[in-house]
Amino acid sequence: MCIRDRVHDYLGRFPEVDVNCWFVDRVVSLVDEGVDVAVRIGDLPDSSLQAIRVGSVRQVLCASPAYLASHGVPQRPEELAQHTTITASGLTSTPEWRFLEGDKALAVRLQPRLMSMTNEAAADCALAGQGITRLPLYQIAKPVQDGALRLVLEPCLLYTSPSPRDRQK
Repeated sequence: MCIRDRVHDYLGRFPEVDVNCWFVDRVVSLVDEGVDVAVRIGDLPDSSLQAIRVGSVRQVLCASPAYLASHGVPQRPEELAQHTTITASGLTSTPEWRFLEGDKALAVRLQPRLMSMTNEAAADCALAGQGITRLPLYQIAKPVQDGALRLVLEPCLLYTSPSPRDRQK
């Protein structure tokens, strides 16, 4: 269930409460913007704010079947350098995608052909056959289920810095 659905449920249960929701694909200053509660994806910078981990989000690579039929399906992360990639700058500002294959960490530096400000725009470009993009699975679950997008390099775990295994130590 997405945050949007939870907000709808909350409003139904508490009709005297007003909610102002921002659904943005970038980090905003909660204090400067006067935000009381936020749900963020990713590591939080050091601050005086309090955070509670409520879950995790799976990052995936995806592309349209037409793109993959025309350009081939990458079998290893290193092969992404030969593909057209689409990045969403709200998700990460680095042109480097990091993977974990077994116990091996791997960073692939990319030159994205298209950089979008939103995940939705990156998904739209992938749906249009313009390349491979990296997005949270929940944002593209429906096109994946419908076959409009295919996941690629599924055995390789994508992560941001530090790696999930580094955090366990």
